[in-house]
Amino acid sequence: MSFPVTLVNTFQCTLSTLDDQDEQACSRIGGYSMLHVSTKVEQHAVVLELSGRFDFHLMEHFLSALDHAEITYLPQHVILDLSQVNFIDTMAIGRIVTTSQRLNQASIRFTLTGQHGEVDAILKEINFEAMVPTVATMADALALPPWQHSL
Repeated sequence: MSFPVTLVNTFQCTLSTLDDQDEQACSRIGGYSMLHVSTKVEQHAVVLELSGRFDFHLMEHFLSALDHAEITYLPQHVILDLSQVNFIDTMAIGRIVTTSQRLNQASIRFTLTGQHGEVDAILKEINFEAMVPTVATMADALALPPWQHSL
């Protein structure tokens, strides 16, 4: 079953919409940046679609969207779609790894998909696939069954 995309969290650095804390965060990351996180339900999975820059300064927005999705949808599978992410830093990579471990301990499958360009090159360089299940396409991710307990 598929539901329409629900915008969960958006953080955007623009001249007209910054409060002091956001302005400080934007200046620390070298200007105006953004991370958009949207959530949709596809079959048995919750898909978190990220777009923009995924780094330490914008991490709370990802975590907030993930928490909201877990509470609202009680997913069997969480898919993190990076197809629209143009930058990722080591803190975001570390958070993805710990998120994968936490969800797996809760018997929730976690899959990464859509990485490309510089993001894909960075993840390949550190052998990311050995730490977090990664597939090439959204269709591949959706084809995976929910997490199965082994006896």
